[in-house]
Amino acid sequence: MLSNPFTVSILYSIVSIITIFIYHWPNRLNGYMAASDNDSFLRLVEIRDWLSGQDWFDMTQYRLGLKGGTLMHWSRLIDLIIGSFIMFFSLFMPQEQAENITISIYPLLLIIPIMIVMALAGKRSGNIFNMHLTLVITFCFLIFIPTFAPGSIDHHNIHMLLTATIAAMLLDLTWNPRSFTIAGIAAAAAIVIGAETTPFVIVSVIVVCLLWVSQGQSFSSAARAFGLSLSLSLTLCFFGFISPQKYTTVTCDNFSFGIYATIAISGIGLFVITFLAEHQSTAKRLTTTIILGAIVLITTAIIAPQCIANPMSSLNPELKKLWLDHVNEAQSFIQIAQYDPQMLGVYYIAPLLGILICLYKIIRHDKILYHSIIFALIMINWVISLIEVRQFIFANLLTPLAFMPLITNLRYKRLANPNDWKLSITYIGVILSILPAFWVLLCTTIFFPFQSKTKLDKIVANCSSITALERLSKFPPSIVSAPSNMGAPILRFTRHHVLSGPYHRDQSGLLAQFHIEMFPPDKAKQILKDTGVQIIAICKNDFEVIAAKHNSPNGLYARILENNIPNYIKPIPGNEGQIVKLYYFSPNLLHEKK
Repeated sequence: MLSNPFTVSILYSIVSIITIFIYHWPNRLNGYMAASDNDSFLRLVEIRDWLSGQDWFDMTQYRLGLKGGTLMHWSRLIDLIIGSFIMFFSLFMPQEQAENITISIYPLLLIIPIMIVMALAGKRSGNIFNMHLTLVITFCFLIFIPTFAPGSIDHHNIHMLLTATIAAMLLDLTWNPRSFTIAGIAAAAAIVIGAETTPFVIVSVIVVCLLWVSQGQSFSSAARAFGLSLSLSLTLCFFGFISPQKYTTVTCDNFSFGIYATIAISGIGLFVITFLAEHQSTAKRLTTTIILGAIVLITTAIIAPQCIANPMSSLNPELKKLWLDHVNEAQSFIQIAQYDPQMLGVYYIAPLLGILICLYKIIRHDKILYHSIIFALIMINWVISLIEVRQFIFANLLTPLAFMPLITNLRYKRLANPNDWKLSITYIGVILSILPAFWVLLCTTIFFPFQSKTKLDKIVANCSSITALERLSKFPPSIVSAPSNMGAPILRFTRHHVLSGPYHRDQSGLLAQFHIEMFPPDKAKQILKDTGVQIIAICKNDFEVIAAKHNSPNGLYARILENNIPNYIKPIPGNEGQIVKLYYFSPNLLHEKK
């Protein structure tokens, strides 16, 4: 029983779910468990809008940004999954309760399939022991990160599942077409859910192409299965999630015609060339593959030349300085090394060691195919994490698979030499080096003085809690000016419209909000008037508010915080003792409900 990946993974899943649930139980709010990240907040708002009648193809968040709302870059695929749960539970209970139950259990349920595919990948790395060790390390990693905490309904957790699925299926060195069909479907789903996985999927396609080049006819069926399932799945999703009016629209930050054309051509091209050059020499298969790559590059350059660059390169320079450079998940290696060096170990060291191990094994001709596949999949995620740290979870998730063959060798040597204490220490050290928690402990206790940010994080989080926003929710629907980090919570907990949220698609709203915060009162007044703001909400502990006061001591926010309030702004009675202070811009327009 303990050798069956499915059975074993279920047992580990149960332990993981119980552990994560207990760990996050103190964070429950009003009887249910909820994450505090902005993307989870806005995801629920998006699902509510859809369930309330917003068109399936309409991804506009009408209560975010300037007049007309903000067209979001997310996918309905996640909305469909979570919304289906909500609709099911709504058959037996009020919708609010159905929402609360859904967002509490959804992330926990994803642990089951991710454990299943990691168990399979671990077993394919060598033996049953590797499978168990992979699951233990995966368990440690999942409880270390908040991605699977109850309430976390953003797409990162399902992206982790799809990443693990692709890796596990590509590691099927028997070249079973079924495994590669699953990999193709998972790759398509990853792109549809979020375009940030496009580089990883492209590398996966390249890996399959090179496997076909090196293995030839024995791999042809697997290559065809991957290419065809990838293209067909993408095509189904394209027509299922893209409005007919936008079939030819090219956007680079979400699934659109540009990304669809590039990846679909790659998949169908792979399918075709496996027939054309199946019985040819390795050199001719390589030549055919290079020609396919050239066709894909030319097609991309014609259809979506702008997508070859970083999608964020078009961001307003002022907004990049005021906002993007301070977004935690968008920090680069250099920024982290400068401002938060103790976290370098968490993000980068374990995957780097995995990459080096793979290179060493490849040079030594030790399980070349296995280590080459893992090297490519970890490497692309690690390189991207150097640019945007949020990718670290994917690199670290796959890292144990790079270590497993080495650990197997060390284990056999240790069993053969039980009295060799140096070997035992090496064996334990190698296992510990896979864990990000080990590196954060090492970095914070040895290399860098530990500076806890927990207290400040808790204060800032309180700015956006349901309790902090309860008073604001009592007003009729209005246009609210608030720090961008409060935007998504206001949308979730109230009926108001907010100028800004931490989303690059809302550039005009973000700029308007920053200008309101930092401009002198006379200029800020005109922006408030032009944007139709009726209520101003300020939390003095919000990072954005602190920065505005520091950078613009003569700005509107600095004046308000110093209680030097311009005459066109009126404090709303009841601000005393409230963490979120409310002000009228047009005092006679609104009256608080009794």
